[in-house]
Amino acid sequence: MPATSALAAACALPAVEVPPYDASVDGASGSETGPEGGADGPAGPETAAEAGVDSTTMDAGSDARDATPDVTGESQADAGDATAAESGATDTGLPDGPIPPPGDAGADQAAPDAAGCDGSCVAYVLSDVVGDAGIITLVTTSPLATVGTIPVGHDPLRVAFTPDGSKAYVSEAGDGTVSVIDTSTRQVTKTIAVTTPAGSIVRGIAVSPDGRYAFVSNSAQQSVAQIDTSTDTLTATTLPISPSGPYGIAFSPDGGELWVGGTNDNGVSRFSYGALSPLGTTAGVSAGHMLGDRIVFLPDFSAAFLNSGSGCPCCGEFDMVTPGAATATYRQPWSASGYGLVMAPNGSVVYATSELSPVACSAAIHDGSLWQIDVQATFFDDLNSTPTYDEPVGLAITPDGTTLLVAGYGTGGTNPGVTAYDATTLNSIGQPLAISGLPQDIAIQP
Repeated sequence: MPATSALAAACALPAVEVPPYDASVDGASGSETGPEGGADGPAGPETAAEAGVDSTTMDAGSDARDATPDVTGESQADAGDATAAESGATDTGLPDGPIPPPGDAGADQAAPDAAGCDGSCVAYVLSDVVGDAGIITLVTTSPLATVGTIPVGHDPLRVAFTPDGSKAYVSEAGDGTVSVIDTSTRQVTKTIAVTTPAGSIVRGIAVSPDGRYAFVSNSAQQSVAQIDTSTDTLTATTLPISPSGPYGIAFSPDGGELWVGGTNDNGVSRFSYGALSPLGTTAGVSAGHMLGDRIVFLPDFSAAFLNSGSGCPCCGEFDMVTPGAATATYRQPWSASGYGLVMAPNGSVVYATSELSPVACSAAIHDGSLWQIDVQATFFDDLNSTPTYDEPVGLAITPDGTTLLVAGYGTGGTNPGVTAYDATTLNSIGQPLAISGLPQDIAIQP
């Protein structure tokens, strides 16, 4: 179906009864094969106890890296690998001096070519391996083909690249760590312990537009930790997120603001990047569950869109937020959890994925879906009601905006893989590519 005709019709999601949020049911539907490991999402396969870490007796000053497997085959006892306690990561003070604004001459990273990669790009597919450490599968986008793998920590959830594409930072929920990958050698060069005790959840991660810092959510301390990318160590700076969260993290298109989803289980916090000072909080629509697992922006920064998955049955939703507003301007409940979210390069369309809906959420059971959303009219068009996966948990778009990549698996963890779709028609391209483990996310290297 052509996108122009599909978006002209005001197609709406089926009516959904969304119960009021009840924190007691969060995580109730978790399973070993579920995506999005964490306290508010289905549980990851490896808890701190399963990893051999006694979180009730661990000394906060001990080296949390002892509980993290040596995924590179080299010792993790590098003196530069400071733990959260050693580096002062729980200190809520700001840096000694303000961070230079985006575009400052002190930036370490050069901006990539606006066109991105040429021809076949390389996508990083993060997968959880039940009972074992995680794995990243390197996949070319045209044609879909595996070109390598990188072992990482348990339950890898998100990946963020430096602007020049030279490094990748992977948040590992099962270990409370971030792995640093040299994309030229495709090797893990360092593992950074973010949480204390080890095994506490880290989730969203984003690299600043100037490439100087990576920011990662730290649910153990309800804060955002800062990593200096020049040394790959934690700084003393943290951003407190109260009273709960955080989840997704993203920078505004102009690089001036850092957005953090998950405030009060129904809102998003904004911080200035230059001073890391709070700019306010936008609350979700009443009775909503705006976790903001994923956050994308219109190119002119006139609106942001958030996709929320949750362990709370039927609490997934899609939200639109106007910067500076006290309350979200639009809310559309999913019939179940929303997962992937990307913006078309020209800013005209948002693409999203949602999981197979349980019977409790709707009279009709929906397969996992790939959605195309007109950002001006907020029309919802399910142009592909029978995609390859019941759990389409990862979504990426090529720099030229022509191809979507969906990473996912079937019910019960069957047939994990990656499928390419035409971004205009949402028809699949070629055959799915089978991969190992249960996919959690996919992102294209700059």
